[in-house]
Amino acid sequence: AHDPRKVAVVACHACSHLTDEILACCQHAQVDFAVMPCCHRDTARDVDRGQIKHAADSAQVSLGLAMDLVRMGRMQAMGYFVKFRTVDEKISPHNRILVGAANGREPGVFGGKATHRKDSGTSNRDRRNKELAAASSSPGAQLAAATKQKLTT
Repeated sequence: AHDPRKVAVVACHACSHLTDEILACCQHAQVDFAVMPCCHRDTARDVDRGQIKHAADSAQVSLGLAMDLVRMGRMQAMGYFVKFRTVDEKISPHNRILVGAANGREPGVFGGKATHRKDSGTSNRDRRNKELAAASSSPGAQLAAATKQKLTT
């Protein structure tokens, strides 16, 4: 048996379906995770197929952001403490990282104060906030504002 407090799953550039499988396995084992999804596709196999893409288009946000917000909400509903982190876009255009800790506790390995490198005077947090702020003129403004508030608290 494993001690879930000593196990964390890390995945970099996990294609959309793989990210979902990883999160399901982490939830089942109640272990922490840090995943960097890529290749975002709305691949629901039932009546929900296409609904995330439709909502993203309506809210004028990227499909990747919408899907990662759904993943974040899903894991929070399962009792996880989840936050977004980012890496510099020069490293990867798929730069959002979902970091989660089981049982609603602050992630030990990933906790603490986030640090961001400056690039031309713009931090990763500023870029993330800019992307969320871009939605402020769209029908998804309330969602973006609520998400921004959650990301900064």
